[in-house]
Amino acid sequence: MHAAQGEFPRIVLAPGDHEECFYMGAEAFNLADRYQVPVVILTDKFLAESDRTVAPFDAKRVMVDRGQAMISIEKLRRLKDFKRYKVTESGVSPRSIPGQKGGVYLANSDEHDEYGFSSEEADVRVAQMDKRLRKLVHAAQHLHGAHVYGNPRARRTVVGWGSTKGPILDAIAWLPPRLQRKVNFLHLNVMWPFPSDRVAHILGRARRVLLVENNATAQLAGLIRQYTGFHIAHRLLKYDGRPFTAKEIKERIMSL
Repeated sequence: MHAAQGEFPRIVLAPGDHEECFYMGAEAFNLADRYQVPVVILTDKFLAESDRTVAPFDAKRVMVDRGQAMISIEKLRRLKDFKRYKVTESGVSPRSIPGQKGGVYLANSDEHDEYGFSSEEADVRVAQMDKRLRKLVHAAQHLHGAHVYGNPRARRTVVGWGSTKGPILDAIAWLPPRLQRKVNFLHLNVMWPFPSDRVAHILGRARRVLLVENNATAQLAGLIRQYTGFHIAHRLLKYDGRPFTAKEIKERIMSL
């Protein structure tokens, strides 16, 4: 989320199971083209090396949407001049690709004006920076990365991200029926742009929240506190190099 020179936008996805790896992996290509940003997919050893029976992947669900990845030749012909980094309301600028007839391809790693030529002017810097950051504003409106499993009215919520999804769902399924109705699961698979409004709404309704994370520093808890102000006091952390088992999660839920 923050490893970069400057605050350039990027999208960070964290699939929680094998189906999400497939469908989110395909969507990552669309997002990269649609918003012209890097897209990072966080997976882990548990997903990479575990066996699971899944329904056949539905290739018809995979749609290719390259956005404005390539401006049409017709539009290029109508343009008097081509601004590769044109300031737009969406933050995305139409682009031509190398070798496209009538197009101009220019990639610049320094700050630049709308044409792509390096510039150190303050007003150019601000305009281009604001333009880039607007990409995430629009992306956040279409990325739904906070999913609730189980009774939406339950007042006890387990929170997790990535591959904790499977063990948490199993743990809740193994609870006594009278308790199952009282517990739900908030799973996050989009880390950035962070779905702060939805997370705040869901956790704000809960009487008790349990965080389950495969790390030592409760990284998701830190993000939630930073972007919602919600502090999760109850935490189950595991960082011995092994995945969670449903049994240990179930026992912690029961103890709370």
